[in-house]
Amino acid sequence: MCTRMELGRIYTERDWDWEPIKSKDVLEYTNSNSMEKQIVTLSLGKGIFYDLNLPIGNYIYDYGKTIYAEDGSYLIRVVANATLDNLSEIAGLDNGVNLDKLTLHSQDDTKGMKIICTLIDNHAIIANVYSGNENYSIIRDALLNKETYSISGMEKSEDFKELDKISYSGKICSTGSISIN
Repeated sequence: MCTRMELGRIYTERDWDWEPIKSKDVLEYTNSNSMEKQIVTLSLGKGIFYDLNLPIGNYIYDYGKTIYAEDGSYLIRVVANATLDNLSEIAGLDNGVNLDKLTLHSQDDTKGMKIICTLIDNHAIIANVYSGNENYSIIRDALLNKETYSISGMEKSEDFKELDKISYSGKICSTGSISIN
């Protein structure tokens, strides 16, 4: 992470180097009941949340809207304003197969990445699974659960600050590039 200043504004940016695993394997579904899982919560907005069972492992969590497996094996994202009419288009899914009335997935014989998407409270939850039968199976099963919950009336700590009111008083980290000939 580095703090930068541009046009009189100070901001922090992260070097981003996440890439999905490139594979031509056909991911196959297996029963995930006995597989180890961890719960990660997605934010659907305005205090509405959705808990998702994911494979055990490290992930990058981006503001409750995107989850990246650190090893590049899957990517899950939340997209607002989704409907049954545009779900497959938003997910980039051609010729999807229904798992239930609100959930689609790639054809079983698809090589490489498989897509699983579902519609929950006018939000598309889209998972791109790049490798691992366990990953595919756990995420596929997780997206069949449509249960959301809301949290309201949370107490805020004394040092709570709104994001638009945060200030920064640290030093600026300069950047540069080096060429070695």
